[in-house]
Amino acid sequence: MGVHRQPRAAQPRDRDPRGAGAAARRRRPGEAGELVALADRASVRLSRLVDDVLDVDRIERDEFTVTPERIDLAELVREAAAAFSALAQGRSVTLTCDTPTELVVRCDSGRLHQVLANILGNALSVSQPGQRVTLRLRGTEEGARVEIADQGPGVPIAMRDRIFDRFVQVDDSESRRLGGAGLGLFVCRRVVELHGGRI
Repeated sequence: MGVHRQPRAAQPRDRDPRGAGAAARRRRPGEAGELVALADRASVRLSRLVDDVLDVDRIERDEFTVTPERIDLAELVREAAAAFSALAQGRSVTLTCDTPTELVVRCDSGRLHQVLANILGNALSVSQPGQRVTLRLRGTEEGARVEIADQGPGVPIAMRDRIFDRFVQVDDSESRRLGGAGLGLFVCRRVVELHGGRI
């Protein structure tokens, strides 16, 4: 069935040279930049939510997989930290990254980057100006251990057994303001489990 788009009827503001365009010209440059930044953050949140929903659907249908290959995990961790450096600076949070020069393992680099991005983003979102977030990588007998530590309020003891379940969020104002759906950590746990690890 074909769908044909009808020509859009002219709206009053289309015929008013002093309408939206004039309002935009009157807006101070700083305000315009803030609007663009807000729109960009909203777009990123929506994109991540869509990705999480699709991943959860694949997990439930047992179609969620990883594709391991030999990579330098130390480089991947450093890249993840670099990707969040601007966010940390914008929040006046110190982000440090401590890795060996090289640590070669077999893993799905895209999926592990997804895990690092989710947890780093969470850590930075609950951090206050002047606080620190630390990302650390160490080699172990089993392979590797990645630690992400922040100085935020932490997860309440009563929530720790459920925080990686679907749709579970720490119920505080900051979490609600950030608009998460409680799916990211559920996906993270599955990624780590498919690599034979635990989170």
